[in-house]
Amino acid sequence: MSSVQILPPAAKRAEASPAPSRPTYANLRTEAEAAIRLSLSPKTLAKDRCTRQMGIPFVKINRAVRYKDEDLDQFIESRRVTA
Repeated sequence: MSSVQILPPAAKRAEASPAPSRPTYANLRTEAEAAIRLSLSPKTLAKDRCTRQMGIPFVKINRAVRYKDEDLDQFIESRRVTA
């Protein structure tokens, strides 16, 4: 006699073993949005991408430039001055 395994419906299988999590990129900001958040001009961000003087991290997707919220937060915190 062969052993037959009965599997639950696909919906229950999905609940039993969650799919591996993939990073979400909903937190990417355009150059204009990042400039507003940092109180800088978009030209300043463009210059920084070339010179890396301030070292603001960015993401390049083809020709599009995006900034991650976490990177902007970290950049702001790194510039915090305490007395």
